[in-house]
Amino acid sequence: LDELALVLPHNVNRLSWIGVCKALGLPLEKVFLDLVGHTGHCFCADPFINLQRATELGRLRPGDRYLMTSVGLGATFAAMVLEH
Repeated sequence: LDELALVLPHNVNRLSWIGVCKALGLPLEKVFLDLVGHTGHCFCADPFINLQRATELGRLRPGDRYLMTSVGLGATFAAMVLEH
């Protein structure tokens, strides 16, 4: 977790991410939640919308590692670490 510059989640539940951060000891500022109240949940697109906005804001720089996550129908979960 220390090697991650940012976590780009799905925009479904801010409170869940606060709990996950507490449980994992991950600083909440490493989770990009800026658009949860603005765009809400955009089915299948949240992590990509968050990636675009985080890049525009300078929250990701070349060489940064980031985690994209999403939860889907039927309680499926996906996560992938990428390098910017």
